[in-house]
Amino acid sequence: MKKIVSLAAVSAAMLLSVNVVALSVGTVDMEKVVTDSPQAKAIKAEMEKKFGPDRTKVLEMGKTLRADVQKYQKNQTVMNKKDLDALQKKIADEQSSLRDLQSKVQAEISEEQNKKMDEFMADVKAAAQKVAKKQGMELVLPQRSAIYVAEGSDITQKVIDSM
Repeated sequence: MKKIVSLAAVSAAMLLSVNVVALSVGTVDMEKVVTDSPQAKAIKAEMEKKFGPDRTKVLEMGKTLRADVQKYQKNQTVMNKKDLDALQKKIADEQSSLRDLQSKVQAEISEEQNKKMDEFMADVKAAAQKVAKKQGMELVLPQRSAIYVAEGSDITQKVIDSM
């Protein structure tokens, strides 16, 4: 009986070993690609150039609103009713304008960011495929998804250079 069990175990091991194929796997540190690649830096600069003035305008509106709120809090006991009502209306209008501008700018930034990220990720994927094919790799994974990574499997810098 022991011989039959041993023979079956050896046969099963031989069958499994026949089906084992060497798989060459590469990994890419996506965080490094996003922070170090020239394309990512260019996208960041472009976004800053495009939306910097809007951000500055939001900050200035916020400063003005804070100053008016402080003025209201400081002088509400000594101001006449007409001036107090006018200042309250001004503060309410400023709050509304600021909220509207913040929403508009945030929506525009999100839309542009998503568009740029989709284009960037397509470039990363193409570069990873190019490097993988050149090195004979069948699979490329994000480095954070891998539990263990053998030395030499990190192709991050090659992907960045290939972009």
